[in-house]
Amino acid sequence: MIRVRRSAAAFLAVATLLPSAGLAAAPRALAPVRTAAPSEAAVQPDAIMLVVDVSGSMADDDGSGRVKLVGAKRALQVLIGALANGPQVGLLAYPDPTAPDPDCNAGKVVFGRQQITDGNSTELNKQVRSLRSAGGTPTAAALDEAANQLAGVEHAMIVLVSDGESNCGSVPCDVAKAIEKRGIDVRVNTIGFRISDVGREELNCVSGATGGRYVDVNNTDELVDEITAITAASLEVALRFPATLDAVAGGSSTATNVEITAEVRSTGQQPAQNAIVRLRFDSADAPTVLNPVRRLGNLGSPGSSTVTWTFRAPSDFKNRTVDFSVEAVSDNSLPVDRTGSIVLRGILKPTDAGPMLAGRKRVVIIGDSYSSGEGASSYTAVSDVKDNACHRSPDTYGRALFANLPSNIACSGAVTADYWNANTANEREPAQRNQLAALAKRPDLVLGSFGGNDIGFADIILKCLLPQNCDTLTKTTAVKCGSE
Repeated sequence: MIRVRRSAAAFLAVATLLPSAGLAAAPRALAPVRTAAPSEAAVQPDAIMLVVDVSGSMADDDGSGRVKLVGAKRALQVLIGALANGPQVGLLAYPDPTAPDPDCNAGKVVFGRQQITDGNSTELNKQVRSLRSAGGTPTAAALDEAANQLAGVEHAMIVLVSDGESNCGSVPCDVAKAIEKRGIDVRVNTIGFRISDVGREELNCVSGATGGRYVDVNNTDELVDEITAITAASLEVALRFPATLDAVAGGSSTATNVEITAEVRSTGQQPAQNAIVRLRFDSADAPTVLNPVRRLGNLGSPGSSTVTWTFRAPSDFKNRTVDFSVEAVSDNSLPVDRTGSIVLRGILKPTDAGPMLAGRKRVVIIGDSYSSGEGASSYTAVSDVKDNACHRSPDTYGRALFANLPSNIACSGAVTADYWNANTANEREPAQRNQLAALAKRPDLVLGSFGGNDIGFADIILKCLLPQNCDTLTKTTAVKCGSE
């Protein structure tokens, strides 16, 4: 005799959806999953027999204004989509109104055991839509016939949906015990659809006799969720990504790499077969990501796999929002989709410096080429002539910080001494301290930089560009700070 597996079904009822974004400039941690721990790893059945009560009471209201049988059909159609390319699936509806005894018979095999594919799913859905409600509730006979349909299957499952207690023939629980004694390795999971206390006790006994699980549902939506969770794999996706990132366009620093991490969890009663996760961006000018589709293989239940995608900020952006979605699916589960948005900031704002720059209206820029805007190509007319090449640009970094444009008295090529004394390289340039003193109003803030020209940074850079070792450039330059 074949030993019957008596594992407690790992029926999970998780509906955790993480927020799609973390705190600014910091990733949000993945939330813990609340699951029921199985007594052993879930095993994908080789065949599933769906047994659905279509008695007269299935024409009643499902609690949400819909007919119970309509809800059952919807649940079966969703399940057909979830089980595509998975185990063999068969459907038995009871009772069969065309049988000699229309009230008490074993039911009708709507379609026999077969793998659901793109080629037959339309026909199977058509047969589901043809179901009609009539007759009694011969649960025991239907259960026995479902077991017969699974003869020869190594690992099998029966999912029995009923809205009432049996009123024909044998006791369903006795039939379930007899099935076990026959050595058929089958687990019976039962679902009570707005069922009475007597019916609930009856179905509980059936599932308990075979190591299955009983679940109560009160409307169509719950039935869809529960029948899918019992028979198919179920996937969840948790995302981790920065809500906001200060990125340097085209920069080479890994600090400006943008990472999106997805944890795909298998949380259903069945393992997820051939799981895939894919990243999609919602715009035509989306960032470039290597391997947007990742194959995870088979995921046991419970089980998980984590993937990370990395991309760089596009070279042509200032500020932009990157919208994306992550989808996970397997051969025997419905797709799960999660979305997110990342704000890439390429332009600094005064608020980024905190209170230091807040409320400053009279700002003056002093210093050398770092401050003046050398290299920006657009310079004021008086700073781009033969005897004055200070190269003051309206696009210098300091001016970009403020709505009220600062005064710019910095000068390309300036050294520290030029703060105190007239700039000998530019005949029209008095000492920068004198220019500060000549301002009509005292400034709120002075931005500046000195020192690069004092140490001869241009020569250092040129030497580094030549074929030699920069480590040999060890000469130190001392810069005198004072009033002379």
